[in-house]
Amino acid sequence: MQQGRSARNVDLLSRLTDPKLSELLLRVFRGETVTDAEYFMLYGYIASVFWSYEDCFLQFRSGMLDAKSWASDVATLKRLLSNPAYRGVWRAARNAMADEYKSFLDGVAAEAKHNSPVDVPNILKQYIAEENEALTKLR
Repeated sequence: MQQGRSARNVDLLSRLTDPKLSELLLRVFRGETVTDAEYFMLYGYIASVFWSYEDCFLQFRSGMLDAKSWASDVATLKRLLSNPAYRGVWRAARNAMADEYKSFLDGVAAEAKHNSPVDVPNILKQYIAEENEALTKLR
């Protein structure tokens, strides 16, 4: 079970290396205009994230996923659902999900909308600059 969970997560993260998808996500996250076809792409990617976590939720509930792994998933869902794009796709996809998962994620989304979304590119720029500065100080 754990291996399948890891493989799905790696696959979802690897999809972000597709320039078309990563550029679309950045534009949506920044509130820029996108085409109808791009909204389908956005839905496809983000909804697949929610379906992947639904499987983890159901595995955890049945005792097939350990608590530490599920806690990590919940933390990730809280971070993702701080982003309005993820909450919007959740609203569009939620009726196709299992009732218990739907209720759980509705609660996570309601709580997460009070948090600021994570700006991954800027955080990485900052962290890499700090690491480079620390390396320079060691020389």
